[in-house]
Amino acid sequence: MLTDSQMRIAAKKFAAEWNGRGYEKGETHAFWINLLRTVSGVAEPEVLKLADLPEEYHRLSFLTDTRKAHQANDKAVMKAYGYAPNRTEPEIVADLMKRYLELTAR
Repeated sequence: MLTDSQMRIAAKKFAAEWNGRGYEKGETHAFWINLLRTVSGVAEPEVLKLADLPEEYHRLSFLTDTRKAHQANDKAVMKAYGYAPNRTEPEIVADLMKRYLELTAR
């Protein structure tokens, strides 16, 4: 495991790499594997049991930089898709699914 200081440095790098990359929920698996490996220091995150993930996320949630990076990423995504800041997650997911269905129907 990484120290808190190492995690902060890794979190800044992770946020920079994912900034503008897209909607993290669209790449959930890659996002979480990369987050756990690079920021939390989990050597093989692919083998973690589902029950272990909350503990790892809890460790990460204390990092202010990580939380700020998520918030900045969310704002960038909202802006990129032209969503109002007060739009709810279910509304966003519904819109993204609609867009996906329209694109894949062609």
